[in-house]
Amino acid sequence: MPLRLQPGLIAFAAATFAAGGPVQAQSTPAPATQTPSSAPTSDAKAATTVQGVTVTSDKPAVRLDIDRRSYDISKDLQTQSGASIADALRNIPSVDVDVEGKVTLRGQAGVTILVDGKPSPMINADTIQNLPADQFERVEVMTNPSAAFSPEGSAGIINLVTKKRTPPGRQAILKFAYASPDRWHGGGYGSVKSGPVTVSLNANANRGAGATNGSGEGRSIDPANGVETSAANRSARVYSSHSENGGSTVRWDIDPKSQFTVAMFGYEISGRSHVDTTTTLSNSAGDVTEILSTATNGLSHTDGLHGGVEYRRDFAGDDHNLTVDLGLDRRDTSFQTTTTNVFNAASDSFQHLRTAEAQQNMDFSGDYDRPMPFGAKLKAGWDIAKVDDLHTNAGFVNGASPDAPDDPARADRYHFKRTVSAAYLTYQQPIGKLTAMPGLRVEGEDLDIDDLSTSTDVRERDVHLYPTLHLLYALTDSGSLFANYSERIDRPDPNSLNPFLAIYGPLSESQGNPHLKPEQTQDFETGWQYSKGGTSLIATAYYKLNTGGFASINTDIGGGVSLTTEQNLTRSRDAGFELAASGRLPHGFSYNLSGVYHWNEIDGSPLDFTLTRRGSTVSGKATINWQADPADYLQFNLSAAGRNFTPQAYTAPRPVINLGYRRKIDDHLSVLATALDVFQTGGQRGVTDSPLLNGHSNYNIRDRAFFLSLVLTFGGNNRRPPDFDYNGGSQ
Repeated sequence: MPLRLQPGLIAFAAATFAAGGPVQAQSTPAPATQTPSSAPTSDAKAATTVQGVTVTSDKPAVRLDIDRRSYDISKDLQTQSGASIADALRNIPSVDVDVEGKVTLRGQAGVTILVDGKPSPMINADTIQNLPADQFERVEVMTNPSAAFSPEGSAGIINLVTKKRTPPGRQAILKFAYASPDRWHGGGYGSVKSGPVTVSLNANANRGAGATNGSGEGRSIDPANGVETSAANRSARVYSSHSENGGSTVRWDIDPKSQFTVAMFGYEISGRSHVDTTTTLSNSAGDVTEILSTATNGLSHTDGLHGGVEYRRDFAGDDHNLTVDLGLDRRDTSFQTTTTNVFNAASDSFQHLRTAEAQQNMDFSGDYDRPMPFGAKLKAGWDIAKVDDLHTNAGFVNGASPDAPDDPARADRYHFKRTVSAAYLTYQQPIGKLTAMPGLRVEGEDLDIDDLSTSTDVRERDVHLYPTLHLLYALTDSGSLFANYSERIDRPDPNSLNPFLAIYGPLSESQGNPHLKPEQTQDFETGWQYSKGGTSLIATAYYKLNTGGFASINTDIGGGVSLTTEQNLTRSRDAGFELAASGRLPHGFSYNLSGVYHWNEIDGSPLDFTLTRRGSTVSGKATINWQADPADYLQFNLSAAGRNFTPQAYTAPRPVINLGYRRKIDDHLSVLATALDVFQTGGQRGVTDSPLLNGHSNYNIRDRAFFLSLVLTFGGNNRRPPDFDYNGGSQ
């Protein structure tokens, strides 16, 4: 479990646990140059072209289609310097990633992240901050996806499209980046194409290190007796991590219309951290009742393996094909924490906790695309996704010595199994200037939960219909109006349903809710988009009505101890307006600008909160690029995320500035210099304001880094380094 930053008293406890989560080399944002591709948009599950705004002249900075926006990240300087995919996502319009790796769309959680249109266990809050971004060529953002995609994720879908270089002959690319004192990234890619067979290999290694510090003050009231406790907290954390990943893909072109592909991918992430925390507790009169000093060492390790096969058959005519995919994944994670608690008014204690997780996933799907009369397009398919997740816990808390035996109360075995079976149909029909794409998806869910320590046994079955509708009206050859609707769902993750009481320290406990229900969302959006001559403009208004949403609630259970639990909300509403612009200016300048105004209302009545919480926020991003001459390229990026509201609090990330410079020596060698978080402003502020809990906290990341990178290209018919073709399309 990653470090959970929460305002008020929970922030104090979270700092104690900070060393216990998978340790990450948390990077600061890196600008993403959004350069377009003239290639047809991939539907990810099966390559297909969806009717949208088509530009055949100078390429726009973002590809606009009826159900998505596609941003090229392969040309970004920070990405090529070894930045993580989290860094790249921070610079995509609508997308934010906080310091814990939590991804939001327009300020909303409940985001589904896919890789090439498929769920992947290698993508989560822990791994995205270590997974190199240079493995991906573009990011597709679907704030209102069609029925061809799972409705999972109330905020929408982010699809990461991997690079697929298959030039004739042989090609290799080597990269190395170094940042003093203990951070570096190295990687390589190679491909060989001989006759009908193409073989590609890639490997990457990362080393990271950094430090953070936090502080906060808060006041809580024990609801059982009305006793008030105040707390002040200071914490400091140092961490280091390393990760390695690699994979191979073999594609066999059976004949001009048939392809068979086999892919394997493996990864490993390890880390360690040390956290020192001091917490001072006071009573309502201001008298100090306890001073707690903790020292926590954490170790974590994750390894995973993915295997997949795909068969594709093209039939006569354009966009007439069948694709069948089978993917199998395995991920094993373990982490342990060792903590020493030194009290001023009580006896010292020791804590040692161990957690292991084994997750297996299977996804079997098929997609069929067929052109229909009068310019229509039919798309149909199925998807069967299975998740089998096993958690085990062991250790002790409040031990009299660091060698105390394991406590049976800290032992648990939690088994989570979920199967979702789905079938869908979409039909896209142009009618004059209007293009309509209605869709319908049916999903059946089987959920099984077993927990040993709490004797929990939950079996649930559900079938639900998910309609979608996408409309596009062409005003001119370059501009159009759009309106979209979808019904979506956000199912609780395995940890949120785990009833085992997790004790992170003397002041912090957490417990999932096995009876937590999914969140249902009615999603509406409309707007205008324009794309011509390298310029793209998008204006979008949106509204979401959510029922049964998730809420992490912090409660004082006495003595300043904070318990975090998960509960369902009655209702929440989100609305907002988004503007995005990108294009080119004279003298080699180009720009990518975006801003969001977001309004949120949360009904706290089922949580015993008397007030409905409302709030609004503004966020924005700006990237300025300058192609000074054919060999020199500079980037400036500013990212300022808005507030993120919860029923009890809000968090506010701080603005971050990054700089980058690339020098192309020749067709084989490029040198890059990048600066991440130039003014060292990374971090976030939290404010809690509820009847029984209020306070504030600050979290600072000392993660400023200056990278020097080399990129060397061998072979291939195109002797220009493909990742630095800033005026071309996707690779």
